[in-house]
Order: sequence, then C-alpha cells, then structure tokens
Amino acid sequence: MRRLARFLQPLLLVGVAVLFSPAIAAAPLSFQATITFSEQVSITGGVPCFGTGTIEGTGTATRVGAITLTSTDCINPLPPAFTSFGFASHNVVLTASSGDQLYATYAGILSAEGRITGSYVIYGGTGRYAHAAGAGVLSGFEGFDTGTGQITLRGVLAY
Repeated sequence: MRRLARFLQPLLLVGVAVLFSPAIAAAPLSFQATITFSEQVSITGGVPCFGTGTIEGTGTATRVGAITLTSTDCINPLPPAFTSFGFASHNVVLTASSGDQLYATYAGILSAEGRITGSYVIYGGTGRYAHAAGAGVLSGFEGFDTGTGQITLRGVLAY
C-alpha cells in the first residue's frame, strides 16, 4: 500500500499542474528546457507498472544552462487499442553543470506515432535550487524502434 501511495503522490502533483496549464501557458515563461534523451525499457508485466523506462539525457535550460537528466518511468499501455502509453516518474533529477540539482515529477502520454505530451512539477533540489518550485507542460517525440527522442519543457520556475 505504501508503494502505491508513493506512486500516486507525484501523479496528484502533476494533476494539479494539468489543471493550471492554461494559467501556465498564459504566464510569461521563466523556464524552458530542451533535452535529447535515450530510454531503455524493461517489460515487467507487474502492478503498478507494466514496464519501466530508464532515461538519461542532456540539454540546456533557461536560467540553469547545461543540464543532464536522469529518470525512471512507470509505463502502462492505454486502452482501448493499447498502442499509446501512459508514463509517470516521481524521481526526475535535472543536474546543472555546477552539480546543483532540480527535483521533478512528470506524467504524460506517448502516442502510437511517437508524440509525447504531458506536464511536470518541480519541487525542490540542492544548492541554489534547494527551494525551487515550478510547473509546466512537456512535449516532444520518441522513436519506438530506437528509444531516443527529444522533449521540451515550458513553464515557470522560481528558486
């Protein structure tokens, strides 16, 4: 039960971000990141995750500079056709070149065509980002055959 609760908490945070996405979209952008990534997927067939994805990436972010990304996704096929996938992670780490980190959670959908849409919440970090808070939307693409892709995060960030 604790494991399920630990999984649902970040999804609730992302749900709140989705509710506020129109306000985020209308606000002046204070955060934008473009990240190229690679994902290794393992099919577990278990609950609550049918599969897990281990993600590593690099990119740049406004007000942060060069960043690296690490994350582990919980992945589930979505009905009715089960050709699109829902994904979520509560252990996203964006590391700046200084070594300071931003912590985030996200959730979204990977369509059958490889389009990624979703939202994210930033909830702290280390060093200069220890009290970071932010939220926004994410979009991008991932190749099913290669596991590589690119995402763009757009939203607000305060620290």
